[in-house]
Amino acid sequence: MSSLSIASDWLAAVATLVAAFLGSFLAYWLERNLEKRRAQETQIAECNRALIGLIRQLNFLAMIDKEIIQPHREHPARELFMRPYWAVAEGIGAVDLNALNFLVEFKAAKLLFDLHIEQERFQTAVSAMKRRSQMYAEQLRPALLDATAAMGGVQAQTSTIAAAMEGDRAAIERVKRAVGPHIWVQLKLATDDAVDNVIETRRTLREAFDRLRSELSYKYPAAHFVALAGAH
Repeated sequence: MSSLSIASDWLAAVATLVAAFLGSFLAYWLERNLEKRRAQETQIAECNRALIGLIRQLNFLAMIDKEIIQPHREHPARELFMRPYWAVAEGIGAVDLNALNFLVEFKAAKLLFDLHIEQERFQTAVSAMKRRSQMYAEQLRPALLDATAAMGGVQAQTSTIAAAMEGDRAAIERVKRAVGPHIWVQLKLATDDAVDNVIETRRTLREAFDRLRSELSYKYPAAHFVALAGAH
C-alpha cells in the first residue's frame, strides 16, 4: 500500500472522528441551550405569577384604604365611624417565594428577603383590620346598645351619634362616656394600628413590586412582565 493511500485513509479516519465529535458537540450544545431556554421561560413565568400576586395584594389594600379608611381617616372619632370589614383575605395573591430562589443567583438575595418581609407585612395588615373589626362588632356595638337608656333613649342616642359624626366634640365626648373609656381606648388603639399597617404596607409593597419588576426587566430585557396600572 502506498504512502499516499495510507495518508488518505488516515485523513478519512480523522475526518470521521472530527465529524462525529462535532456532531456530538453540536447536539450537546443545542440540548444545553434548549434546557437553558426552558429554565429561563419557567423563571419568567414564575416571576410574572409573583408580580400578579403582589398586584392582587396591592389591590386588596387599596380597596380597604379607599372604602374603609379614607372616608373617616381624619375624623376625630374615626374609631367610632370607620366601619368593620369582613372580607376574606386568605390566599389573596399568595406569592410562592420559594419559586423565586433563583434570584439569589442574580445577586438579588436582599430583594428576595424583602419580599418575604412584605408577605409578613401584608398578613399583619389584614390581621390588624380583622382584629379591629372584631372589636368593633363584639365590644363597641353591644356597649352602644347597653348605653341607649343612659343616653336618653334611642332618639337621643341617634341624634348624639349623628352630631358626633359631624365632628361635634361635645357629642363625641358623650359617646365616649357612654361606651366607657376602656372599650374606647382599646378600639382607638386597634383602629390606629389597622390604619397605620394598611397605609404603610401599601407603600412598602409597592416599592418591593417596583424593585422586583425593575430587576427582572434588567435581567430579561426581551421578556414581558406584568405592570401595575393606576394609583396604588
